[in-house]
Amino acid sequence: MMRSPAAHGSHGPGRVVLGGLLITIVGVFSLTQVGAHTSFVLIEITLFVMGLGLGATMMPAMAAAYKTLNRSQVARATSSLNTSNASAARSASPSSRSC
Repeated sequence: MMRSPAAHGSHGPGRVVLGGLLITIVGVFSLTQVGAHTSFVLIEITLFVMGLGLGATMMPAMAAAYKTLNRSQVARATSSLNTSNASAARSASPSSRSC
């Protein structure tokens, strides 16, 4: 995550977000290869790589979103973004699915 802000300053958020998405896609593809005898270490490394990709995606995207706002709009935007993030997390959790 320390490299993401440095790259964001010199290349803009678009390139960093794109790179993060590519890293995340590589991690997701690696999860499609999981079988009954796959090592837990490989799965942990894959999840770590996906976390790096998501971190490189979300931080610059949120920073770019906040940068376009006036000072008076930040509080409302924070509430909206937190609500949307919580809603997305809730819809993705297994306990929210009906059987």
